[in-house]
Amino acid sequence: KKVIFDSHEDVSEDIMIKDWIPSYFRKLISIIYNEFEKYICKKLDFVISATPYISNKFRDKGIISIDIKNYPIKENFIFQKTNWNEKKDEICYVGEISKERGIIELIESLENLSNIRLNLVGNFSDSNLKKRCMNMKGWSKVNELGFLSEKEINKVFNNSKLGIATLHPTKTYLPSIPVKIFEYMAAGLPIICSNFDFWNELIFRNYKCAVQVNPLSSLEIADAVEHLIYNENDCKKMIKEGTRAIKETFNWKIEEKKLYDIYNSLK
Repeated sequence: KKVIFDSHEDVSEDIMIKDWIPSYFRKLISIIYNEFEKYICKKLDFVISATPYISNKFRDKGIISIDIKNYPIKENFIFQKTNWNEKKDEICYVGEISKERGIIELIESLENLSNIRLNLVGNFSDSNLKKRCMNMKGWSKVNELGFLSEKEINKVFNNSKLGIATLHPTKTYLPSIPVKIFEYMAAGLPIICSNFDFWNELIFRNYKCAVQVNPLSSLEIADAVEHLIYNENDCKKMIKEGTRAIKETFNWKIEEKKLYDIYNSLK
């Protein structure tokens, strides 16, 4: 049998930020998982990872690995279907909802914004976090939409003016490549995201389609939202840049050839 392991997360690092694991167990569980993963993966034919950072960690352990980035299929998106002037003053977040993905600061930012609402799509990582968010002042400006189908998510994109991806600067997220950023770009949305150097080097140095902020500062997030919501010309330039980025670089056509080459090499 030919066996390929598809690794989208740095699991040993991810374990260290899981609130549902007692803090005094996390280090031990992380070490045990890391050794188990190393032992198993050395027996496999190939490891495919979602980022260069994860691939390099496998290669450092003597494991054959390559990164294939989870870029969107551009044909799935029709760029900017809704006229800007027809949109409400709404922003959106799509994905797993957790403390480390910036939900607390995002809701806090709403307290400093008037007449701007958040379309929140996804499930909370735990019920206690949801209760905490619902007790926050900014929650009154949240449209909680829960888990949605792809078609329903595209509708949210079309009704929103901005996409938010303010992940915290953890060891897991600093070298990550969140697919939501590329989905926002493909859907024709300007982006407000974390000011990570890796994201700037990979994307925003060449494509000016985002405002990068300190994800731990709700005031900085609020300022960026307010600036873009009320500056149509800046947003239209960013939409054009994001669309160009998806068509030129960040789409699945470029990555799928690498995947086919791996499978063909293992026949």
